[in-house]
Amino acid sequence: MTAGQKLSITLTDFGWGRISAWNEECKAYAYIVEKSVGVNQTVCGGSEKEKYVYTSTSDHVIIQIVPSRARDSEFLFRFAGRPS
Repeated sequence: MTAGQKLSITLTDFGWGRISAWNEECKAYAYIVEKSVGVNQTVCGGSEKEKYVYTSTSDHVIIQIVPSRARDSEFLFRFAGRPS
């Protein structure tokens, strides 16, 4: 990613249609942290196969995967750099 670009993040959830034992409003897969602007956003899965989750305002974003979801779920994040 080139300095100054924004980052567009999409979640693909391969298990979105499966019946789950989780009775949560938000099945948290990860947290997106963009420290430069004070963002700490929860990424929820389970509701649809593919969804846009975030576009950064800077070129530095941290994605913290929830460990229990990484073991119990099948998902991936797609990243695309966009010019500012």
